[in-house]
Amino acid sequence: MRATFPFPISQTIDHETEVQMVRSISVDPLVVDDLTRESASLSIIRRMEKRSFKSPEAAHRYMLQIMLSDSELTLPERVARLTDFERAKRLVAEAFENTDKSEQLLKAQEAMKLSAICAEAYIILAQQEQDPAQKVHLLEKGMEIAASQLDKTKFDEPDGYFWQLLVTRPYMRCRTALAFELWNSGEQDTAIEHIKTLLRLNSYDNQGLRLHLLSWLLEFNASDDSIDRYFTEFKSETSAFGRYAYLLWKFIRDGKSKSTVRAFDEAIQCNEFVPIILCREVALPDLKSKRVIRGTPQEAIAFRRTGYGAWQKAAGALSWLEEHSSSKLSNKSLLDKIESAEECKPSGEWVAPMPLELMKHYR
Repeated sequence: MRATFPFPISQTIDHETEVQMVRSISVDPLVVDDLTRESASLSIIRRMEKRSFKSPEAAHRYMLQIMLSDSELTLPERVARLTDFERAKRLVAEAFENTDKSEQLLKAQEAMKLSAICAEAYIILAQQEQDPAQKVHLLEKGMEIAASQLDKTKFDEPDGYFWQLLVTRPYMRCRTALAFELWNSGEQDTAIEHIKTLLRLNSYDNQGLRLHLLSWLLEFNASDDSIDRYFTEFKSETSAFGRYAYLLWKFIRDGKSKSTVRAFDEAIQCNEFVPIILCREVALPDLKSKRVIRGTPQEAIAFRRTGYGAWQKAAGALSWLEEHSSSKLSNKSLLDKIESAEECKPSGEWVAPMPLELMKHYR
């Protein structure tokens, strides 16, 4: 799902980039690949908040002027302008990009020294913690710090644009990380309630939480009354996550019916690799891509991590899927593509809309 904004976000998006944006989805609910862009935007937002604009175009022009002016500064000059919080945010972004755990920890600790309100640093600390209870404590602490920075009315009357306010994202990330930690530690019901709340706050679901919630509901409690509502709400979701969760829901509810077979046909058209990965013992590459292209082995591998538990729990589901996918399961070409799958690197530039903070003086 994509939000519609009342002004053009870019004049330089070509056709190929737009197609890539539509076909590529995030499988990382923390959306940490946005952190670098967010940290770069903070200083611009701070300067724009001091002015009033008569139109979106005026705000856009001023933003471009700031970016052009900043590009003429040396790196030390740009860094000197940053507040401690902005420096901390950049350190956290670097920590998430770093693959060395000790370096991650050092950057997170340094960020916390610079700014006590850098909530996302607690996610890094929790990831390095071995004790599940301490992980939960750290994430709850991060969520509490992030929530203290927010206008409380946003929680009571969400307008669907929650994620578009950059100040909300640390809270969304900390609560999401908490939900996943609770799920992994066996507190599935609490984890699901966290995800439901996050979707209520941000109905546009920029984090892709729906992709996980559908399978979680089917695995934890397939009779949950809210499942029907969520499948209706996300009926246009055409990723493997959505189509194969819907197929399983149809099988659980309707059994081996014609409508279930139709759901199977739709799922196969969406991604033909999923049945192989769910029904066969195949060597899966250890992929860590945070974005995947729809219809690819990478998407199927990512779905297995989320959806396999629900398929395994539903009596007869995997046997039925295997029976209806027999031609795919023995297809050497498909098997070779799975085994040789590499980290996904979507082409094209990801273009984000102007943060709503930049518009609040004239909205």
